[in-house]
Amino acid sequence: MCVAGGSASGKSTVVSEIVKKAGLDDVLIIKHDDYYKAMPELDFATRKKINYDHPGSLDNELLLTHLKALLNGESIEKPVYDFVRFERAEETETIRPHKVMIVEGILILDDPLIRELSNLSVFVELDDDTRFIRRMLGI
Repeated sequence: MCVAGGSASGKSTVVSEIVKKAGLDDVLIIKHDDYYKAMPELDFATRKKINYDHPGSLDNELLLTHLKALLNGESIEKPVYDFVRFERAEETETIRPHKVMIVEGILILDDPLIRELSNLSVFVELDDDTRFIRRMLGI
Protein backbone atom coordinates (compact mmCIF):
# COMPACT_ATOMS: atom_id res chain seq x y z
CA MET A 1 0.00 0.00 0.00
CA CYS A 2 1.21 3.51 -0.82
CA VAL A 3 -0.04 6.58 1.06
CA ALA A 4 0.73 9.99 -0.41
CA GLY A 5 -0.36 13.53 0.26
CA GLY A 6 1.05 16.99 0.81
CA SER A 7 3.28 17.89 3.70
CA ALA A 8 1.28 17.92 6.98
CA SER A 9 -1.81 16.51 5.24
CA GLY A 10 -2.23 13.71 7.79
CA LYS A 11 -0.57 10.77 6.02
CA SER A 12 0.91 9.32 9.20
CA THR A 13 -2.41 9.69 11.02
CA VAL A 14 -4.26 7.93 8.18
CA VAL A 15 -1.70 5.10 8.20
CA SER A 16 -2.02 4.70 11.98
CA GLU A 17 -5.81 4.59 11.75
CA ILE A 18 -5.74 2.03 8.91
CA VAL A 19 -3.46 -0.23 10.94
CA LYS A 20 -5.54 0.22 14.11
CA LYS A 21 -9.00 -0.18 12.56
CA ALA A 22 -7.97 -3.13 10.39
CA GLY A 23 -6.50 -4.88 13.43
CA LEU A 24 -3.24 -5.50 11.63
CA ASP A 25 -0.36 -6.79 13.71
CA ASP A 26 2.44 -7.58 11.24
CA VAL A 27 2.80 -4.24 9.46
CA LEU A 28 5.90 -2.53 8.12
CA ILE A 29 5.69 1.22 7.60
CA ILE A 30 8.41 2.69 5.42
CA LYS A 31 8.82 6.46 5.23
CA HIS A 32 9.84 7.68 1.80
CA ASP A 33 11.73 10.49 3.58
CA ASP A 34 14.40 7.98 4.63
CA TYR A 35 15.22 7.58 0.94
CA TYR A 36 16.35 11.15 0.29
CA LYS A 37 19.49 10.87 -1.80
CA ALA A 38 22.83 10.75 -0.01
CA MET A 39 24.90 13.79 -0.97
CA PRO A 40 28.03 13.69 1.20
CA GLU A 41 29.98 15.58 -1.46
CA LEU A 42 27.88 18.70 -0.81
CA ASP A 43 28.50 20.98 2.14
CA PHE A 44 25.77 21.61 4.72
CA ALA A 45 24.76 25.03 3.31
CA THR A 46 24.28 23.56 -0.17
CA ARG A 47 22.34 20.52 1.11
CA LYS A 48 20.08 22.85 3.11
CA LYS A 49 19.05 24.69 -0.10
CA ILE A 50 17.95 21.56 -1.98
CA ASN A 51 14.27 21.30 -2.88
CA TYR A 52 13.29 18.15 -0.98
CA ASP A 53 9.77 18.39 -2.41
CA HIS A 54 11.09 17.54 -5.88
CA PRO A 55 11.02 13.90 -7.12
CA GLY A 56 14.73 14.16 -8.02
CA SER A 57 15.65 14.48 -4.33
CA LEU A 58 14.58 10.89 -3.62
CA ASP A 59 16.47 7.66 -4.28
CA ASN A 60 13.54 5.73 -5.74
CA GLU A 61 15.89 3.24 -7.37
CA LEU A 62 17.13 2.10 -3.95
CA LEU A 63 13.60 2.11 -2.52
CA LEU A 64 12.36 0.01 -5.44
CA THR A 65 15.23 -2.47 -4.95
CA HIS A 66 14.39 -2.67 -1.23
CA LEU A 67 10.66 -3.14 -1.81
CA LYS A 68 11.29 -5.96 -4.29
CA ALA A 69 13.67 -7.64 -1.85
CA LEU A 70 11.10 -7.42 0.96
CA LEU A 71 8.40 -8.82 -1.33
CA ASN A 72 10.78 -11.72 -2.08
CA GLY A 73 11.14 -12.46 1.64
CA GLU A 74 14.57 -10.87 2.06
CA SER A 75 15.65 -8.43 4.77
CA ILE A 76 17.10 -5.05 3.84
CA GLU A 77 19.33 -2.36 5.36
CA LYS A 78 17.08 0.70 5.16
CA PRO A 79 18.74 4.09 5.21
CA VAL A 80 17.92 6.52 8.01
CA TYR A 81 17.72 10.19 7.11
CA ASP A 82 19.16 12.81 9.48
CA PHE A 83 16.98 15.92 9.12
CA VAL A 84 19.35 18.00 11.25
CA ARG A 85 22.33 17.45 8.92
CA PHE A 86 20.24 17.12 5.72
CA GLU A 87 22.06 13.86 5.03
CA ARG A 88 21.67 10.14 5.46
CA ALA A 89 22.86 8.87 8.80
CA GLU A 90 25.79 6.47 8.82
CA GLU A 91 23.73 3.76 10.51
CA THR A 92 21.02 1.81 8.73
CA GLU A 93 18.01 -0.06 10.06
CA THR A 94 17.66 -3.79 9.42
CA ILE A 95 14.13 -4.43 8.17
CA ARG A 96 12.61 -7.87 7.80
CA PRO A 97 9.68 -8.68 5.51
CA HIS A 98 6.16 -8.27 6.93
CA LYS A 99 2.75 -9.49 5.80
CA VAL A 100 1.63 -5.92 5.16
CA MET A 101 3.85 -3.09 3.94
CA ILE A 102 2.81 0.56 3.82
CA VAL A 103 5.03 3.13 2.13
CA GLU A 104 4.25 6.71 3.04
CA GLY A 105 5.50 9.96 1.53
CA ILE A 106 4.57 13.13 -0.28
CA LEU A 107 5.89 11.85 -3.61
CA ILE A 108 5.48 8.09 -3.26
CA LEU A 109 2.91 7.93 -6.06
CA ASP A 110 5.11 9.86 -8.50
CA ASP A 111 7.15 6.82 -9.53
CA PRO A 112 5.20 4.44 -11.80
CA LEU A 113 7.41 1.45 -10.90
CA ILE A 114 6.67 1.90 -7.20
CA ARG A 115 2.94 2.39 -7.95
CA GLU A 116 2.94 -0.91 -9.87
CA LEU A 117 4.13 -2.78 -6.76
CA SER A 118 1.29 -1.41 -4.66
CA ASN A 119 -2.06 -3.14 -4.51
CA LEU A 120 -3.68 -0.03 -3.02
CA SER A 121 -2.87 3.67 -3.29
CA VAL A 122 -4.29 6.37 -1.05
CA PHE A 123 -3.94 10.13 -1.47
CA VAL A 124 -4.61 12.21 1.64
CA GLU A 125 -5.87 15.68 0.83
CA LEU A 126 -6.17 18.65 3.17
CA ASP A 127 -6.56 22.32 2.29
CA ASP A 128 -3.33 24.31 1.95
CA ASP A 129 -4.08 26.76 4.78
CA THR A 130 -4.60 23.98 7.32
CA ARG A 131 -1.47 22.14 6.13
CA PHE A 132 0.54 25.36 6.44
CA ILE A 133 -0.68 25.96 9.99
CA ARG A 134 -0.02 22.34 10.97
CA ARG A 135 3.49 22.57 9.51
CA MET A 136 4.22 25.79 11.41
CA LEU A 137 2.97 24.27 14.65
CA GLY A 138 4.91 21.05 14.08
CA ILE A 139 1.79 18.91 14.11
